[in-house]
Amino acid sequence: MAEERSDDTSEACLELGRLLETRSRLQKKKNALEKSLTTIVDAIEANDKQRTDLLENVNSGALFKTTAKSPSLAAQAAPGGVGTQLPVDSTDNNKSEDTAQENGDAGYSVLANHQRIPDYLNEERYPTIVLLNQQWTEIRCSICGANARNSPYTFFRGIHGLHNHIVAAHHPKMPLDDAMELFTRRILNAQDVDRIGNGQSPLVKITKVYSEFHGTKRPRHLPGAPGWSLADASSPRGEVSAAGWSQPAAYERDVEDEEDMTSSRLGSRKRPWVV
Repeated sequence: MAEERSDDTSEACLELGRLLETRSRLQKKKNALEKSLTTIVDAIEANDKQRTDLLENVNSGALFKTTAKSPSLAAQAAPGGVGTQLPVDSTDNNKSEDTAQENGDAGYSVLANHQRIPDYLNEERYPTIVLLNQQWTEIRCSICGANARNSPYTFFRGIHGLHNHIVAAHHPKMPLDDAMELFTRRILNAQDVDRIGNGQSPLVKITKVYSEFHGTKRPRHLPGAPGWSLADASSPRGEVSAAGWSQPAAYERDVEDEEDMTSSRLGSRKRPWVV
């Protein structure tokens, strides 16, 4: 009888030991899960704070300097908006390249959210220029500073391209008219446009648009239609365009047939600009 009691006690002790060991393992898993949950919650809170700060800056009309090549904050915030003349500094490229090499990010632009994207998306040598309200205007996204979509790598095709970028990357439900208030603007005079178009900058997109047609879809090749080029309105092939430089004889004016610019073909493009 005593032996049976002893066996029962030993078995109970073993079972208790197994239960305690299981409890210890579960406690360790619980602690690990709580730590992971805390990390996730902190990341969500940081992301929400960044998004809130971004929206506050956008709503207050602030424009972001996201790369060393962008105009200074003082120049961006200068009174007058679109009507403000911002100088074109030919030394910006050299300074920005030196800065990028010092930071170990040569060939990339580091945005406010610390994302690294190919430098040509923010490169000043690759501007998107439109004739808006009779003024040559460079358009860039004031939220991230890009002048092209990064999926796929396609340069903005005028105001509508900028709107597509903002909807895809930042604000899915933003109307076109509201997006018009969010682009970074730099007014260029005729000499600036002529300098860019004559090849001193390797690539430029020049599109003629009119503000009264922003919210509508116009037929192809009509004034005001997205993608309507200077060559369509001002000069036959091979003659001098309204921008002041000669269009090449083999220039393709059919915008919808023009292949999208991609990162793989960026260096091999033969034409100095694309509409």
